[in-house]
Amino acid sequence: YLRLTKVNWISPISGIEGVRCQIQVALEVEKFSTGLVFPFEDDTAIVELDEPTDLARPGTFVAFYEQGDLLGGAIMDEAPVKPPVGWESTAERGRAARAVATQSP
Repeated sequence: YLRLTKVNWISPISGIEGVRCQIQVALEVEKFSTGLVFPFEDDTAIVELDEPTDLARPGTFVAFYEQGDLLGGAIMDEAPVKPPVGWESTAERGRAARAVATQSP
């Protein structure tokens, strides 16, 4: 999954359990992925893509959409980040994403 910084939400979302949406990596302008976004109060987020992308690089812009509506965007801080042990349920993913978000790169 991907660690994001400078997250800017047009439509505020919250919830440690994550938000399922379409995700567009700037280098893949014609392609959308789906995945879970775990937003945090410090303008960071963790993204778990359903299918990995090889174009995910630090500094790349990422946008989030729901049914074609732009939810927000962010800058990729680090990619990929290795999923922690216990990455099973959505609630566990939220807790694990919080732990990864607070780790130093």
